[in-house]
Amino acid sequence: MDVNFVGVGVGLVTGGIGGWIASLIKLSSEKKLLDARQDKQNEIQLAERIERYQSLLLLSASDLQDRLWHLTQDQYTARSPVLLNKDEDKRAYPRWPMTARHYLTSTIYLAARYFAAVEMLRHEIRFLTYRQDDKTRDLRDKIKLVERAFADTGLRKEVDKDVSSDQLVFQMQQVFIGQSIWHRGDQMIEWLEYPQFVDHYQQELAMSEDFMALADLLRGSVSKRSGSFHHRRLTLVLNSLVDLMDFLDPPQEDGEGRFIAKEDREKVKLGTVLRASSSK
Repeated sequence: MDVNFVGVGVGLVTGGIGGWIASLIKLSSEKKLLDARQDKQNEIQLAERIERYQSLLLLSASDLQDRLWHLTQDQYTARSPVLLNKDEDKRAYPRWPMTARHYLTSTIYLAARYFAAVEMLRHEIRFLTYRQDDKTRDLRDKIKLVERAFADTGLRKEVDKDVSSDQLVFQMQQVFIGQSIWHRGDQMIEWLEYPQFVDHYQQELAMSEDFMALADLLRGSVSKRSGSFHHRRLTLVLNSLVDLMDFLDPPQEDGEGRFIAKEDREKVKLGTVLRASSSK
């Protein structure tokens, strides 16, 4: 029997090519599946990291809001606000033995911790793939409102004719303050613990333009100087922090959140001073 070597050769070649193409298609499909799984895993890990930073943001916003409430409500109405003591190490009074040094340093730390949390979150969103959904944009809007409360001169418009003094903490000053107290841990960016911050602040940061601006704003908020915008500015910061807290920890019908109680997320009506029970 004659063998058609040409036909056999063509068949072998054709079959080989067909098998090779099939293998390539299979490998390509498997790679796409692996890539899709990896993308999904990366998305899950990123979402978890973002959630952790959002938790830090909620914690820092709540702590700062609580301190600003005490500063703009209790201390503003006090006969002798502790921040105005010339002797920074003198205790305010026996039932509240707070010193100006501790009150100022700890309040600056709470503000710096909030700025650090914002910068940590922005760092993750900026350098990692994260979908631009409505929630992300809304979060950025809430953060921007707090930033502007510290920095926007336009907030003086309603009372501008009466404003003779003010202290801004500009956007990049907020960035500097926040990044001054963060460091990279094993798995995520972290902020300095308070004892470490106190040493760093006293040795290096206290005389920087950025931290001095924040300190001047805090002191000015209880000075009661005629024409001062300091107190109103910090009240605006406080209220914008409440908006951010409501976004991160939405209140239920009774006003209670999952993490933040109703009484700890109350806004201050501009032009009024409420009495608060906090003495932190």
